Amino acid sequence: SLWELKTIAYSSGGFRGQRKQAWAVLLGIDTREQSRVLCENVEDVKEGRVVQADVQRSCYSWDIHTRLPDSKREHMRADLRAVIVSVIKRHEGKMTYFQGLHDIALVFLEVSKDVHLATLMTERFALYYISDYLCWSFDQGLLPLTDSLGLLVRHVDPEVGNFFDSVGMPMHFAVPWVLTLLSHTLHGYEQVVRMFDCLLCSHPATILYFCCAMIVKHRTALLEAEQDMASVHHFLQSLPWDSETVDSLAPEVLRLQKIFSPEKFTKSLRTVRLPPTSPMLNYPFQWLRNAQIQSVPAARAVQDAPIYWSRLRFVLAKQRWGLLQAAGLASCAAIIAAASRNDLFVEVASAVVTWTLRTLPVF
Repeated sequence: SLWELKTIAYSSGGFRGQRKQAWAVLLGIDTREQSRVLCENVEDVKEGRVVQADVQRSCYSWDIHTRLPDSKREHMRADLRAVIVSVIKRHEGKMTYFQGLHDIALVFLEVSKDVHLATLMTERFALYYISDYLCWSFDQGLLPLTDSLGLLVRHVDPEVGNFFDSVGMPMHFAVPWVLTLLSHTLHGYEQVVRMFDCLLCSHPATILYFCCAMIVKHRTALLEAEQDMASVHHFLQSLPWDSETVDSLAPEVLRLQKIFSPEKFTKSLRTVRLPPTSPMLNYPFQWLRNAQIQSVPAARAVQDAPIYWSRLRFVLAKQRWGLLQAAGLASCAAIIAAASRNDLFVEVASAVVTWTLRTLPVF
């Protein structure tokens, strides 16, 4: 069950030797399913040059890559390129590559040791966990999440929140943390995969809780810093992530989530306009809704991903309008059909339908 896997993930060492199997289960993937034909040509995607440049810089970030033979590094880069291009190409028109996706895809490639399974994992993760970055602009997708981090800090530690307010501190320092789920910030491979152990069995807001836990843990030094934006920004960007362990931060994350649960946190975000497809608004995902986690075929997972929902399905699924409005729209449609010869009825019904449609979210 999800609860059992989460207990293991947040325990010392996490999934250890069972990581590949555990991650596949948490992503609702049947490891016997093969991904579709891989696309390896970077020219097949609009951002091909950026992908190529990022891939060429990859396989150096973590400690396990320090003594990697050049031949193996190049082979891994070729697989990484195939994973990224395949995912972006399959969802062309919906997804746009962002710098940092290569770090996330490399995590799945290292754990799975299989380019096809890594592609399935990356695709599922892209559809359900990081669609804010892939499917929306920086201003619409990422900045609302960093703004949400500020609200979370203010709630769990008002003194630190007031300090940020007094400095006029935007949360842009957290962009690389949130964008790559710390996979680029952390340089120890074991810490990176331990982070993903926790994230994959938790609410999508959990990355914000890890960032918040790190800030709160260093609150004393932060509050003693010079109260100007440049100094505070430098302090926060210099937080010693590599000297911390996920095992030490995980209990603090669980403590913060007891104080302010991700569900309550998400509902409190009235001043932050998250995209309607945001993972934070659409959790739990389909394979996590029952007592036992069930695998979902890739084709169905794509069809059911929020970024592929129709406008009407979104409204009905998320209940963005009340029952009265829904009934009103249906009634108006019936009136128009039944009284089409009565100009007054048609005019009134059309006005109510127009008003109701204006309440639908625009995206």
